Amino acid sequence: MASLQCKQCNTLQPLPTTVDYYDVLGMPFDTVPANGWRIDMLELKNLWRRTMAISHPDRLVHKVHDEQEIGSQQSAIVNKAYETLSSPLQRALYLLQRSGVESIEEGMAVEDPSLLMEVMELQEALQDAENQEAVDQVGATNQMHIDRVLDALNKAFSDAHPNTNRIRQLAVELRYWTNIDKAVREWQPGQRVELHH
Repeated sequence: MASLQCKQCNTLQPLPTTVDYYDVLGMPFDTVPANGWRIDMLELKNLWRRTMAISHPDRLVHKVHDEQEIGSQQSAIVNKAYETLSSPLQRALYLLQRSGVESIEEGMAVEDPSLLMEVMELQEALQDAENQEAVDQVGATNQMHIDRVLDALNKAFSDAHPNTNRIRQLAVELRYWTNIDKAVREWQPGQRVELHH
């Protein structure tokens, strides 16, 4: 685990600018199944809480200014690590980056025309929805797509030597479905639906 504080005096220590998110939360990467993909979410949340208890700004009110700044920096990194590892899309992107694969660009598109058609049809159904029932139907269909991609990612990461090109394609696809999921959750009658892929 990345050392957040000195073992002898318990003073907070600055973290390096590049830190492994698994390490900072006290979750050794090599103990996480499927090459870091299959995380126990309850364990992750407990580790996050335990780690935040060390550097939370409220705990540092009576500390010197330097230690408060270090605590603030640590809290930001710990929160970013938790947010990244708890989100399947962000975790997939992080694992790709950790493997040396360049990140997927915002504008990077799905190459499969039939998949693109499915995405567009679901977007149109959401834009045309006039009531919560129609939105719920879009959400249910979209959740099936998300579940399918998560299953494929689980299989891809479970390989002894994961195919990063395949994982990258799945991450791009998951980004589409995740954006539709966000739009479904934010849907309001009469408001324009905007999706950013």
